[in-house]
Amino acid sequence: MARKTKRLFTIGYEQTPAKAVLDELESAGVKLLVDIGGGLGENVLQLVATWPHLRAGVFDLPSVCALAEKNFDDSPHRPRLATFIGNCFADPLPKGPDAFLLCHFATIWSKEKNLALLRNCHESLPTGGRAIIFNMMQNDSEDGPAGAAMGSPYFLCLATGEGMLYTWREYEEMMRQAGFASVRSHRLPMQHGLIVGTNLPFRDWPTIFPNATCATALIDRVIHHADVIAIEGKSYRLRQAEDRAKAPAKPKKR
Repeated sequence: MARKTKRLFTIGYEQTPAKAVLDELESAGVKLLVDIGGGLGENVLQLVATWPHLRAGVFDLPSVCALAEKNFDDSPHRPRLATFIGNCFADPLPKGPDAFLLCHFATIWSKEKNLALLRNCHESLPTGGRAIIFNMMQNDSEDGPAGAAMGSPYFLCLATGEGMLYTWREYEEMMRQAGFASVRSHRLPMQHGLIVGTNLPFRDWPTIFPNATCATALIDRVIHHADVIAIEGKSYRLRQAEDRAKAPAKPKKR
């Protein structure tokens, strides 16, 4: 999988997912990106080699991070590379990154686990931070592409028994349910795409609506006769979603 991902990130730079990710990071002024489930770090190695202002790291299990560290030691960009040890469904994500990347990762897991992970991303990111999903996508009409028909049985039956190739609409809805105010999609070659969720405060909502008047009217409707309370720490919704993700799957009735 690491070699396949590296190939996607290196062939024909002007049209690759790497350029789309870099364009997104550059436009947002991202300084530290963490690849969740990033394995040996092939993705972040390619990104830091291309963009000299970026620091990047991998969030993964201890044994995987040990291998990534060895990989990073051979890189001339070693000072800008790091590993973060943890289980993304059981442990808090690192504080400090302004972008999280889920590259060929969300397809492995169920919607419930993906939603719990995205909520964790949302809670850990600063204002303006981004969660970026990069995957092969299924059409919203669920009639293709052919790769989705072949990939979904693999994830559902052989990989983890719970994943699949989700549609654009499903990813966008997961982002919104996780709390990301701005959700954008980018179609890429090789039946892939990016879904980008941005953590925006009320004052920046005009950037995602036709004009400031529209945004102001919507915010007024949302908070009319309401008190806005900023709560620090993890939410009960996030904790309950994590508990559901850790619970053993119930046997299916036949």
